[in-house]
Amino acid sequence: MAGDDETERLARLQHAEAAGRAVSSGAAPPAAAPPELTGSVSATTPRKTLAPPVAPPPGGSIDGKNATIEDPRVTDLSAFHGFASFERRVEGEFSKVRKLVKAIHGTVYLYKWERAGQEPITTVVKAMPTQAVHMNQGRETSELQAHLAERGAVVPEGSPHPPCTRERIPHQEDALNEIGVISYLTRQPDCPRYLLRMIDSFVQNDQTWLITEHADGGEFFEQVSSRSTCWSEERNRSYMWQLLHAVRYLHHHDIGHRDISLENILITYRRDPPGGERMGELRLMDFGGSCRTRLRPGAPLCRYFRPVGKAYYRAPECVVPAALETQVIVPRGATASSVIFTKLAREDHRGYVCEVLLPAEAAPEQRVTAQMMGYTVPAMDTFACGVCLFIIVWGIPPWQSARLQDQLFNFIASRGDRGLRALLGQWKKPELTLPGGMDLLIKMLRPAPATRPSIEECLASDWFLGLINEAVPVHDDG
Repeated sequence: MAGDDETERLARLQHAEAAGRAVSSGAAPPAAAPPELTGSVSATTPRKTLAPPVAPPPGGSIDGKNATIEDPRVTDLSAFHGFASFERRVEGEFSKVRKLVKAIHGTVYLYKWERAGQEPITTVVKAMPTQAVHMNQGRETSELQAHLAERGAVVPEGSPHPPCTRERIPHQEDALNEIGVISYLTRQPDCPRYLLRMIDSFVQNDQTWLITEHADGGEFFEQVSSRSTCWSEERNRSYMWQLLHAVRYLHHHDIGHRDISLENILITYRRDPPGGERMGELRLMDFGGSCRTRLRPGAPLCRYFRPVGKAYYRAPECVVPAALETQVIVPRGATASSVIFTKLAREDHRGYVCEVLLPAEAAPEQRVTAQMMGYTVPAMDTFACGVCLFIIVWGIPPWQSARLQDQLFNFIASRGDRGLRALLGQWKKPELTLPGGMDLLIKMLRPAPATRPSIEECLASDWFLGLINEAVPVHDDG
C-alpha cells in the first residue's frame, strides 16, 4: 500500500551495485562483502480455487497449427474486479490521526475506528480517487497483448494476439484488482494472519476507502535495514515460515502475488507476549499486481509477460522481449514441443534468457524458431521469497537484478548450485547452519523456473522441522 521512493531504497542497498561493478564476468567477487545495512503444512488441507465472477476469455491455441492445445498465454487481468465490494459493512466512526505516505493512486492515513461500547482501534485508510480505482475497467485484459502494445511490437497480420491500442494498455498497479483480491481473502474463514486483513472498503463522496488493519511495526524492510545486529537463524526461519504460509494460501486459491518483497511486508508486535522478545508477526500486502495463476481448476498455469515487481526480487524469466516468436539454439537433452528456459539467439533478443516453446521439429544444437512463453507466477513468487530470505539473513541483496548482464547474478548462475556458497565465501559471510537451510535457499534461487520448488515443497524442507507442530493462526474479528 505504501508508495515509497524506490530510488531511496535502492540507495540503501547501494553496496550491491558497487560490488557488481567490481566483478568481471565469471570472475570472483570482492573478498569482503559490502557493508551491511544498519540502523507445519497439513497434508489434509483442501485445495480451494476461485470461481471467476465472469466467464474467462476463450483459450485459443498455442499456434494456428494446433487448435487442440489451450493457450496458457491467454489471461484475464480483470479476473478479480468482480470480487471487489464497496458496500459499507462495519459500523462506527473513523477519525483521522495523521497522514502516513503518498501512494500510487492515493494517500495512506492512520485513522481511529470507534464503535459504541468497544475500545478504539487504530486502522489504516488508503483513500483513492474513485476514478483512479476503476481506471483499468474496459482496458485490455490480455497481458500478452498489453505487453506487445506497451513495447511497440509488430506482429504478423492475423495473429491471435494482436497488440491492443495504446489507450487500452492497463496500468500495472490496479487498485480495483487489489480491492478485489483482499475482499476475496477477507471472506475466507481460514485466511492466515500473515496476509493483511481488510476491515472494509466503500465509496465516500468521490473517494474510495480501503481500510485495513494497522501493523504497528511498519514495513518489515525497515526492521531489517535498521537492526544493529543480525538475528538468530531460528528467528529468520520463523519469519520465512510465516511468509511462505501466506504465499502458500494464495497459491492454493490460484492467486499469484507477483510483487513479493520486504517492502510489501508489514510487521506487527500487537500479539507479542508482555515482557518477552519482540518477534512480531508478518503481514504480506499490496495485491495491485496480483493475478490468477490459472483461469479455472485443472487449466494449465497462466503465462504472463510484464516485468512486475522490484528489480532485485524479480526472477530472471520475467524480463521478456516484446515478440511472439524468437530464435534459440536447442540445448542438448531438450525435447521437441516442450517449454525450456534458455538464452535467446535472435539478434535483437541477445541478452535475454526466457522460457520458450520449442517446435515439433526441434533437434539438439539446431537453430529454430520458438514461441515466447512468458512466465508462470508460482515459480516467480518462490524466487522472490528466496531473495527475501537472503536479505533477511545477510542484510544485503545477492544482486541488483537477476539478469546475466548483472555481474553478481552472472557469477552465481554460471556456477550452478555452487554459486551462492561461492559468493558467501568470497564475502566471508557465514552459511545457514540448521539442516536444510542452505539447500532450500539455493533451490529457491535457481535461475531455471522449472527447477525451483513450489511453496508447498519449500515448507516441507528439513529447515522447518522445528516448526512442524506450529499451527498457522487465522484472522478473527478482533
